[in-house]
Amino acid sequence: MKSRTMSLSPALQEIILEAPALISLAAAGKRNKLREAKIVALRLFHTVTFTAPAKLRNKFRRGEPYFEETIERLDQILPDDPKVRRTVITLWIKEIIENADCLSDVERIAWKDILVKFGMYVSRSRENMVEEFFAPITEMFLKKKDGSRWQMLFEAGQERKF
Repeated sequence: MKSRTMSLSPALQEIILEAPALISLAAAGKRNKLREAKIVALRLFHTVTFTAPAKLRNKFRRGEPYFEETIERLDQILPDDPKVRRTVITLWIKEIIENADCLSDVERIAWKDILVKFGMYVSRSRENMVEEFFAPITEMFLKKKDGSRWQMLFEAGQERKF
């Protein structure tokens, strides 16, 4: 079965591949500081690469060799101010969520799991990040319901363990 992701714009496909790097940068804070959060994020990114469903795993594999390079490039592009940085990243992640209809059900559930669990893992040392940044992302996923089928898929996704 062919993935519907191909109908997404190249820019949005790039945002999807960069989401793990964006989340780690949101948790890491200031520019040019390769904090523990970035190192933890890199480790988790590699884990996700092997545990995500096959279609999503292939997308991650294409971006995996350039993860550290992507972090550095995005670190230069994003604003220095942590609040503004989180706002920009949240908008990019929101764009993924708003285009979730272009993803297959499996990809959608995988993305919900990856974004939320990745976020919680990276931000363990910074509890305020959960409330300020990752809780709104989770809320956006909850609002993106299309009836009981989505609710059932969402609940199934909650039970998955990475």
